[in-house]
Amino acid sequence: MEIQFAQHTHVGMQRVENQDSMGYFTGPCGRLFVVCDGMGGHVGGRTASTTAVAAAGQFFESVAEGQSPTDVLANTVSAANQAIIQMGIEQVELQGMGTTCVALLVSPSCDQAVIGHVGDSRGYRVRDHNILRLTKDHSAVQKMVDDGLISQAQAPTHPASGVVNRTLGIDPDVEVETAIVNLREGDTYLLCSDGLTTMVDDEDICRYLREYPWASVGPELISLANARGGYDNITVQVVQVGTSRVVDGPSESGLARISDLLAEQETQRSIRRGRLLIAITILCLLVALLVALSEHLM
Repeated sequence: MEIQFAQHTHVGMQRVENQDSMGYFTGPCGRLFVVCDGMGGHVGGRTASTTAVAAAGQFFESVAEGQSPTDVLANTVSAANQAIIQMGIEQVELQGMGTTCVALLVSPSCDQAVIGHVGDSRGYRVRDHNILRLTKDHSAVQKMVDDGLISQAQAPTHPASGVVNRTLGIDPDVEVETAIVNLREGDTYLLCSDGLTTMVDDEDICRYLREYPWASVGPELISLANARGGYDNITVQVVQVGTSRVVDGPSESGLARISDLLAEQETQRSIRRGRLLIAITILCLLVALLVALSEHLM
């Protein structure tokens, strides 16, 4: 079966730097798709995610054929973890930086894949118009959901929603959670950072994957996340297995929702412009007051 993919990233509407990284690599063991979401300050987050992707790719490309795909993927992500830790040792100012990671390894025969992750970057599969989340977040709120303290619906808006309890770059022996998936003609796989999933729920992700061609659904999902606030960097990789599926196209209600979201986005922009104008006005008044006070004291 043929494998096609597209990848897209955006800084979002609130951040000044994109600390997400993504990559695609080929080697004797197949094809590797990777998305990482860095954390650890202005310098550290970007460095951690780019280091992880580069180290994962370098390791994967060097692995000899014949090894267990699960082991290959786990060792690939572990190599990325060690690279971040080593960089922190060599550059003290980068100590404590980390990154999430979600990766998909497609076998050379394209009939099977392994997905692995650390943190809250996610992997999904859409098959026969049904979405399946292939990963479970390593996060504080997911633990609360598992323990029955909050519902899954409450998780996205919980104050601890951004707290992850497993990342690359901190623990030398970090556990990489993996799962084997069988590929089928027409499957669509999506890897993403939490900048998408905090703004767009699974139902809307599935709807967009039904309504838009695989090659263009990434930008559409990013636009949707940005229209809803775009609080974080947003990265999306879409992997299409076999021939492109027939898409439904945006429904009338879907188009209406898109129109509403665009209007909401413009409203938010107007609000931000208004707040900026107010801040500038207040600043000018403060400067004028300070000048007048200085002249009075002299």
